[in-house]
Amino acid sequence: MSNLHKAFVFDEAAFRRDLAPILDRHDDAALEHFISDHRAQLRNPRNGGHIESDWRDDAAFDGFARRTTLALTAYYDPTANIGLGSAASKCRFGLIDLYPESRVFVSGGALGVPDGYFQSASYVAESVAILENLRSELPLKADVIDPVLTMLQAAKSVGQGLYIIF
Repeated sequence: MSNLHKAFVFDEAAFRRDLAPILDRHDDAALEHFISDHRAQLRNPRNGGHIESDWRDDAAFDGFARRTTLALTAYYDPTANIGLGSAASKCRFGLIDLYPESRVFVSGGALGVPDGYFQSASYVAESVAILENLRSELPLKADVIDPVLTMLQAAKSVGQGLYIIF
């Protein structure tokens, strides 16, 4: 895990409905059609800018993995990073000491894309409840709990999951 932790509120239901089946099949043609059909709502994952009509000619979107990364922006805003940044390791290891299963609060389940992890909306809500309880029991550990809790509460407040990149 790198020290640069990014997290984005992620529309899990729409992803599972629309894009996940394409990724599961590793269907290049369907992925290209998805990008073309959703181009207006997609953003460059690096800078959040709109993609051009000639996106197929851009080397940054060459290959299935890079196109997948682009297509995922249909479900999150790449300019709205709520991740832990360089505090990820401190929070992750500090929480593991308090609650051994807590490694998933900072990461999550594999999404099937390079460097991407996912937390479902239901998992986020459950994690918030656990961390709020830990926070009330261990107020002296606020420096470890609060950043993670804030990240998770942002997704919970809109009933969404998280897309996490390291």
